[in-house]
Parts: sequence; structure tokens; C-alpha cells
Amino acid sequence: MSTIGIHLIVKDESEIIHNCLNSVKLADEIIVVDTGSQDDTIHIAKQYGADVISMKWQNDFSMARNEALRYATTDWILVIDADEELLTSMDEIRLLIEESQVEAYDITIINLLSHSEEDMLYHRSLRLFRNRQEYQFEGKIHEEIEPSILLFSGRDKIKDSGIEMKHTGYLSHNIWNKNKLERNYHILMNALKEEPENPYYLYHLGITHCQGGNIPEAKKYMLQAKQHAPSNAYFRPTLIKDLVKIMLDLNEAQQAGLICLHETERYPDYADIHFLHGQCLEMQGLWERAFEAYRKAVECTSSTYVTEAGINSYKPLSKMGEISLKLQQPEEAARLFYEAIQLHLSYSPAAQGLATSFHRLHASDEEISKLLLKTIQPRNKQQWSILLRSLDCIGADEEIIRLCPAQWITEDEISTLYASSLIRSNKLKEAHSFFYHAATVSPASNSTRELLHLITQWQLLGSLEPHIWASIHEHKRETIECIDRLLFQSLEADSQHETADQKEETQLIHTLIQQSVSIGLTDLARRLSVLENMGPLILAKALYKEGYVLESADLFISLLEVQALDDEGAHMLAEILYDKGHYTEAVRLFENITLNDPSLAQASIGAAICYLHLAADYLEQAHASSPGAATLLQEASQLRSALRQLQRSGWHMSWDDRQRRCIDEQKRNRDLPLHDRPE
Repeated sequence: MSTIGIHLIVKDESEIIHNCLNSVKLADEIIVVDTGSQDDTIHIAKQYGADVISMKWQNDFSMARNEALRYATTDWILVIDADEELLTSMDEIRLLIEESQVEAYDITIINLLSHSEEDMLYHRSLRLFRNRQEYQFEGKIHEEIEPSILLFSGRDKIKDSGIEMKHTGYLSHNIWNKNKLERNYHILMNALKEEPENPYYLYHLGITHCQGGNIPEAKKYMLQAKQHAPSNAYFRPTLIKDLVKIMLDLNEAQQAGLICLHETERYPDYADIHFLHGQCLEMQGLWERAFEAYRKAVECTSSTYVTEAGINSYKPLSKMGEISLKLQQPEEAARLFYEAIQLHLSYSPAAQGLATSFHRLHASDEEISKLLLKTIQPRNKQQWSILLRSLDCIGADEEIIRLCPAQWITEDEISTLYASSLIRSNKLKEAHSFFYHAATVSPASNSTRELLHLITQWQLLGSLEPHIWASIHEHKRETIECIDRLLFQSLEADSQHETADQKEETQLIHTLIQQSVSIGLTDLARRLSVLENMGPLILAKALYKEGYVLESADLFISLLEVQALDDEGAHMLAEILYDKGHYTEAVRLFENITLNDPSLAQASIGAAICYLHLAADYLEQAHASSPGAATLLQEASQLRSALRQLQRSGWHMSWDDRQRRCIDEQKRNRDLPLHDRPE
């Protein structure tokens, strides 16, 4: 029977190496190359029966890999990293290689990008190969053995396999904790001194800059890599994908879309590029074309590319559903979201889209909750959170209260959703009791529930009860005591108040204002807003974001009389003026914003739209006074067409259906006392 050896390079991996070695402990041989560990890595490796080879780190991964090959005694070698786990059993691998006629196998690496179930990246990598003297690794970083296998044995001797590994090295805390970015940067820069046009090194230097948050530099190196990469380079499709994502992050949708349009001809079966093309088109307001790009992503079946989870199934289907909603096609949207959630029951955008679609089809909250229960069939805390969040986005508070499962009602997000729904439903006493119950059963791991408890007591009782202090983090007590005192006694009597951290007090007041508005306690939010100079502006923004448009408009206008608005506040007021048809006033605000910061594209689009409205209005008025000038109406029509396109570009605040309910209710309350308006 063929034997299997496991090879890995390590340095200070004691926190994670257990999972790796435990997953491969049934191999015939484990060879660990240690490059200078100062922790318990070597001791742990030996506990698993590994042969540990110590060598000085030379900033060359291939050198370390090839050192392991010198000691290999098995027929086959499987390469793994300390931040990876083998998911396929060793028995399955032995069945695969027994009497095999091939030289090497590609395996699937499942890269976790976050702790979200759908945030994963899949790629194929040659990791399992025969132990032959001719086969050696190449490349100082992101080393590969495939080139030498191709050279000596040819492409036909390399096959796909069903072997899978899980990789956690892309999780942000792992990248930063291991100083991988700095290490990779120095290796790549030294490698580029020897080969300045090496596209593989240029590409990975771009990735390193991207992981470090330096997006413009990442784009620069990606473009250089694209220029020098041969058309048949195996990494080129992934390079294009990553370049387009970077350009989208830089709001370069049009340029990125042109790259996608060209590259989809080269890689017609690469779902990720079709999906990114859809995003480029959607950002430009080309919704119908974006819909088709997403549809093409769904049609792709190839598994040879580096690809994201769900990129050819539930993710593009959900995007198509979102576009259908924008096009006022809720029935089509409901069908697409339903199809998406059938493919992934825990995909939150599909669940929320399904709830929104049926809400716009005028289904009752109870009917929607029954549909979600039947579709998702929640069995765990995550699925219940997704279901309740979907109801939250349409404002179905009574259904959230009714459905919250007892076994998870005090758990983090679910408890916050439940308590918020109680407060919005004016069940403050029930919320007050719930907070005390939840604190004894499951202490909150984040501060949101704690803040909601404070807000509820202030609203219900007028001040904080003495025994609440036991549940408040010690470092926050002084700040909260000060806010409690200021809320319910004259500011003049305590005008000289100070806390240990004035900045923390300001931030907490702002957060309390936003939280109060989000649960409908706008009167309390107003009282909080007078405690801090920027409070009224924070309140106006929070009101607008939650759909209290008319209240926020009154506050923004009053603020203009005493202070200048910041860019965000000015943009919100400009949107309000635009929606009321006051284009001249709105355009002044948009232009002031662009003068302050020309990079704010949304303000530039807002100004352009206002000017187009004014121009179209002027042409139509001119035609009314000169009916014979038919071209005026044609030109006005062309302007209106351009307006419709620009209005799709996402420049304006977008509200979910909960916030839309608030907007509609405000309109009804404001309009009814004024006059009867004929329909």
C-alpha cells in the first residue's frame, strides 16, 4: 500500500497547530520544518509524532519546502500549512492514490474570510504529489511545485481530486497577529529586485497592499501584473477578479466594467467576473444589463477558478431579486429570492429580500412570518436571527415579539431585536422586565442591549434605578452617571460638569441619540441632543436615516440658522430639498459639498441631477410659451431620460421597508390636518 507523508513549515504556531496536526495524525509520516519557533510549536509537533527539522529562515519558502523533501521517505506527499485543516479522511486519500497512474492531484482549499458561513473563497491547489527527486518547489513566496511536475511529467499526469482543506489564515486577526503582511512585503520586494516584471510577484504584492488597506497601491501593482502576465498564466483570471474588486472599492465602476466586458469573453465560464460585471453595471444604474450579467453568473458551472461561495447561485439570484425590486417587480423579486434561499437557508440578503418582496405585494406581517418559517425552517440560533432580522427590516414588531424562541430570547442579537420590538410597540414595562431577566440569564457580550436598558429606564421611570449600576461596566459608570444627572436637572445647575473622559461622554451621548431614534423614542433623543454641542446635528442625521424625514428637515433648517452643517448633514438636507422639488436650493448645497471635497461623487451626481431638472423644466416652460418649437420638447425628453438613468446610481439615501413605513406615517400625520388633497 502506498504511504503518505505530511509536510509543513512552521514558526511560533502553538496557538493553531493542534487542529492542523490532529487532522493529519493518521499519515505515515509528518515532517515539520521549523524556522525559529520560540513557543511550544516544536514540543506540540513531536507529541503528534512529527520529525522536526530546524533551519534558519532565509526569506524563501521554496528553500524550506525543498528541505523537507530531502527527508521524505513516503511514496506520496501532502503539503499543508499550520493554519489549515484536512477535511478529507486519510482513508479516502489512500483509496485515491492506491494503484493511481497520475503524478499529482489538485485539492480544494476552503478559505474562511470571516466567521460568516457564506463568506468563503474556494480555490484549487496542487498539494498531493508523488515523492520524486525531480520535483522541487519554486518561488520565494507562494511557492509551487506544479511547474517542475509539468516539466517532467506533463499536464495529463495532474488530476483533480475531491480532497478538501479548510484555511483560516485570511481571517483578519490571523493576518495581523502573525505579522504576515510585513513579512510578505519584504520577501516580495526583494524578489522583485531580481525580477522587476515578474507578474506573479507583482500580483501578490498588490494582494499584500490590499490586505494592509492601501488600496491605491494595490491597484498600481495589480495593473502592472496584468500588463506583464501571459494570457495563459493560471493565476490571471484571479488577478482580473481581484483587480476589478479593488477598482470597485475605489468607485471606478465604469473602468472596471470595461475590463469585465473584455475578460468575460476570455473567461466565459468564470462566474466571479460575470458577478463583478453585474456590480459594475448596477453601480452605474444600468440595472437591466446588470440583471443579465448576474444571470450569466448563475449559468456558470466551472470549478477550475478561484471562486467565492455562492457566486454562481444564491448570491447572483439575490442580486437579481434586488434589481427586480428596484424595477417595481415584486413578484419576480419574490421568485428569485425564494430560489436563492432554497439554495442557502442561512443567506440573510435572500431572507430579507423575500420579506420585503411580499411586504410590497401587500401581504400582512403574519403572512410573511408564516412564509419565512415555512421556508427557512429555523433550527439554530443563526437561522432564527436571520428570520427575525428579516421581519425587523419590514417593521413587523408584533411578529418578532410573538415568534422569538424561548431558548435564545436572551442571546445577543435575538435579545436586542426582541427588546427593540417591545419598545417600538410601546410595551416599555415588558421591555424593562425583560432586560433584568436577560441580564441574569445571559449577560450581554456587547453594549447594545445595555444601552437599550438605560434608554428604557430613562423613558419609563425618568431616571436610572439604583440596582442597574451593578450591570454597567465600571469604566462607563462615571460617564453614565453624568448623563443621567444632566438629563433630569437643569443644565445651568451643572454647567461646569466634567468627566474623566469628555470624548467618551460625547461619543456615548451620540450613540444614545442614535439608539433612541432607532427604537422610536424621538422625544428622549431630543432631550439627549441638548447635552452636547453636536447633539442636534447627530439627532437630525439619525432622524433622517430612520425615516423621520419631516422632523429631520425642520431640525436641519433650524441648525442652518446657527451653524454650518457638515458634508453628511448638508447632503441629507439637499436630498430633502430635492425630493420636495426645490432644485435651486438643493444644488447650492450639493455644490458646496463638492467644493469641500471633490471626491464625494454622490454630491456631484446630486448637483448634476438638479441641473438636469432645472434645464428640463426651463425647456418645457419655453415650449409652453412657444408651442411651435417642437425640438424643445424633444430636448426636454432627452434630459428626462438622462435623469432617470442618473437617479439609479445610488446617490440618494435608500430606506428599508421599516423606515418607509415611518416616512408614510409621517406624511399621513402631516398632511391630514392641512387640506383634503384630490387624488
